Amino acid sequence: MGEIVEKQAIRIICLNPIDCEHEGKTAMFGLQDKTPTLQAGASRPDGGLEFTCEITVKQADDKVDFAGNYVHGSKGERFLYLSWGVRHETGWYWIRRIKIMLGGITSAQVQIARNAVLAATIDVAGSGARALFIGEGWHIG
Repeated sequence: MGEIVEKQAIRIICLNPIDCEHEGKTAMFGLQDKTPTLQAGASRPDGGLEFTCEITVKQADDKVDFAGNYVHGSKGERFLYLSWGVRHETGWYWIRRIKIMLGGITSAQVQIARNAVLAATIDVAGSGARALFIGEGWHIG
């Protein structure tokens, strides 16, 4: 079987998002792309934030790999970054960055999620360097 490459919509619901002030300076919190620019999340009624993006999924022999403007890391360890930082003239001062690991996404989920969204809910308050998934992790929804 050859490699199949397709686009996939991703949604991350972030509970307990980080305050956008740090030591008296305006900070930003968002989904980090490779440039690095932060995409602000959409406010939710529960006080959380919702982030959406599109990633590229490569499938071969029941194995999946990910690429795209928001995907970071090496093969087998791909992730998205939710980052909190202060912008300076020369770039960013990162206060905290949280990895949302993509490794839990299965080939079966990708096949089912065609024309749908792969979603995950995370709790920033309970997360360290890697996001703490709420519920079953990645799911179609």
